Amino acid sequence: MVNINKLKKIPLFIYIVVAPFFVVCIYYAFFAVDRYVSTTKIVVRQPQEGANASIPSLALLMGSVNPTSREETLFVQDFIGSIDMMKYLQDKSNWIDAYAENWTDPLFLVDKDAPTEDVMEFYQRVVQTHFDEFTGLLEVEVQMPRPDLSKAMLDELLNESERFVNEISHKIARDHLSFAERELATARRNYIEKRDILIAFQSANKLLDAKSSAESRAATIAGLEDLLTKERATLKALRSTLDNTSPQVRQQSIKIRAIEQQLIAEKGELIS
Repeated sequence: MVNINKLKKIPLFIYIVVAPFFVVCIYYAFFAVDRYVSTTKIVVRQPQEGANASIPSLALLMGSVNPTSREETLFVQDFIGSIDMMKYLQDKSNWIDAYAENWTDPLFLVDKDAPTEDVMEFYQRVVQTHFDEFTGLLEVEVQMPRPDLSKAMLDELLNESERFVNEISHKIARDHLSFAERELATARRNYIEKRDILIAFQSANKLLDAKSSAESRAATIAGLEDLLTKERATLKALRSTLDNTSPQVRQQSIKIRAIEQQLIAEKGELIS
């Protein structure tokens, strides 16, 4: 006697397992186009030494790196998945036409005249990012119908991301420099005001002590010279790992020139 319950389970098995399996096989055998994947891992890092430790820079993962900056790395991840990056890659590589020409694959087909929202949704399918919370690494993956297009898009994506991070770095450097200049100007004004008050008091009370003033200024000069030596050592350490045109090296050089100018001014005041 045939078990009726078993007969009822056979169509269910066909619908749930067999039919989807054949559909997938037919899709990959006759419709799916080849997709070539280019991947890389990047990280936004910070130098370990010097006053520029808060200035980030983009680096490919090619060995040991300095401590990573999680917030800036996530910021780069958002930028890679943004409309601005999508439009930039379209202008540079014309990647939409590459998928628009593949009429045989309904799952990876995009209309060149589709709304921006639809193109953006498709872009985030073929350009994906994965952030590793444990290592702080950002993996970028680009899928394209041609291997040369996949590699070219990944290169353009990295170049634009580096420009984006450098722009942020320059802004941070400019903000730090402007703050330092304002603080230096305020300190100089306060110094001049207090100096004039002290000189007027000493002149009125005949308490001017040239020897003490000279010793005090000499101590200031010695402190500036010691600071200058340390900052030059920091610059040398930065140049051993970074390019001379990097924001960190440039800011450190500007800081050293400012100390040198202050040192010259202090020596001039001592002589006068």
